[in-house]
Amino acid sequence: LFLGDYCPRYYKEREDHTFVYENNNRALARKKSSISTLFKFLYRNEQLPINITDGFNPIKLPKPQPDAIKRLDIDEVMVMLDAVESGEGLTEKEKVYWEKTKLALFVTYGLRLNELRELNISSFNFSRGEFKIYRKRGKEVLMPINKTCENVVIDYINYERPKSEDLPEDVQDALFLS
Repeated sequence: LFLGDYCPRYYKEREDHTFVYENNNRALARKKSSISTLFKFLYRNEQLPINITDGFNPIKLPKPQPDAIKRLDIDEVMVMLDAVESGEGLTEKEKVYWEKTKLALFVTYGLRLNELRELNISSFNFSRGEFKIYRKRGKEVLMPINKTCENVVIDYINYERPKSEDLPEDVQDALFLS
């Protein structure tokens, strides 16, 4: 009676207003679970002669849907590409780096920041025209690299990135150091 009649929709009188409250399936399932646990406890402690919760109808909850893939709208992509092309909104320090790379890997391949952070120099096989990225849940994926990005990465390794022999051993292979 409590779950079927009172919980889905109930009313409260306050001063001269009546408020209507509604519970969704998730709230109803929590309430049912609490009541079931209470009555099972009373039955195990022999305070009730039978377990009355055995006949409860289960409250079916919809399975949670995976998060929809979040994509940029065409307008948002154009704004981002314009910012990448012009460097508008960047600090002076960021503009120095932007001038060299123009975010080629990030924009061209849609890599996540964590995937960029995981890139190593050894991830790139320029002779085969590919590089390896580490996706979510440890998946390794080989991606083809276009000539523009290849040139940007090679220029960065040769001219911008500190020499590996000058770095601590644990970061010598890392492509990006900060």
